[in-house]
Amino acid sequence: MLSHPHEIFLEVARQLSFTKAAQTLFLSQSAVSKQVKALEEHYKTGLFERLGNSIQLTPAGEPLYRKLLLARQLQHELHQEFTELSPTFSPQVHMVIGASTTISLYVIPPVLSAYLGPLPAYPVHAQKPQLREYSEGPAGT
Repeated sequence: MLSHPHEIFLEVARQLSFTKAAQTLFLSQSAVSKQVKALEEHYKTGLFERLGNSIQLTPAGEPLYRKLLLARQLQHELHQEFTELSPTFSPQVHMVIGASTTISLYVIPPVLSAYLGPLPAYPVHAQKPQLREYSEGPAGT
């Protein structure tokens, strides 16, 4: 499974826009930028060249984009094969919701309950994140 930062990178590379990728992913532009910056620090190279209001992949970003697309395709094919082998196969769903204390206490529970109501029992884990995590994503990713 591709990591969250890699999924964000793929969307920015597909859109060639941090703003459009943020809108598509329902994230803030700053959260998208931080995830891409973290990948650039991980790979110790720039992945996008910023050209005024536009961006393009760098020579390091291009092969990463191609390889991640291939990895996503292989992941999809593997999922299909496992589904054919075992009709009950279903990958684990992992959802992260960030909200203020008031929203998380009074709005999220009934909405989540209505969403999960008709579905099989999915484990739900709640945690109180640090304020810093709202802008950076879960566990500082």
